[in-house]
Amino acid sequence: MNISSFVGIMAVLAGTAAPVCAGSSGVDDELLKMQHEAELQAGQKLLIAYHRHRVSNYRVCIPEQPGDIRLKVFHDGEVTEVQDGTCETVSGRHIDVMADSKVPAGDELVLKFARTKAA
Repeated sequence: MNISSFVGIMAVLAGTAAPVCAGSSGVDDELLKMQHEAELQAGQKLLIAYHRHRVSNYRVCIPEQPGDIRLKVFHDGEVTEVQDGTCETVSGRHIDVMADSKVPAGDELVLKFARTKAA
């Protein structure tokens, strides 16, 4: 295969991949940029941030998953619920997440999160 054939094939492949990216939803685009991923079982908790003096801002997302799955985010005495296929931004010195008890036994809730700048 010569260079011009290779370049031609790569151009065709690049052209076929572009429409897939253009049709994705805003949440899907956000999920691709997330830095961290975790899997939680029902009732399991995960510490995301703990600082004595500094407030952190995090964006937490749950991709579309089968069933009515929700994530509870505990941040400085408040609770924010993230629903299936959505994202929420939270601020706090102490941030924990916990899988809602509606996660079927044996299944896991997949979440993604990243630190963000203050709004």
